[in-house]
Amino acid sequence: IADFNKAVERDPDNAETFDRRGLAFNAQGDRAHAIADYDRAIALDPGDDVALENLCLVQSNEGDGGAGADCNKSARSDSGPTRENALKLALPKS
Repeated sequence: IADFNKAVERDPDNAETFDRRGLAFNAQGDRAHAIADYDRAIALDPGDDVALENLCLVQSNEGDGGAGADCNKSARSDSGPTRENALKLALPKS
């Protein structure tokens, strides 16, 4: 997470960085910070279906079924992101 924090400091308008940091927070069980980062990623890039799906996954795991997010948006096409694809996108690029 420290590396993502540095990346956010360097480029606070990068939606992908917020999405990836959200995944890291979620992996550590920090749902509140994960949700905040997914929300920020979506605010920066409203078309970011990966961040939206990640947000919906966290919220559905908390039992609110994705309340507050348009969770049907990412399901609008067969080519939308899957949980596996979203997690692959979170891995650092080499």
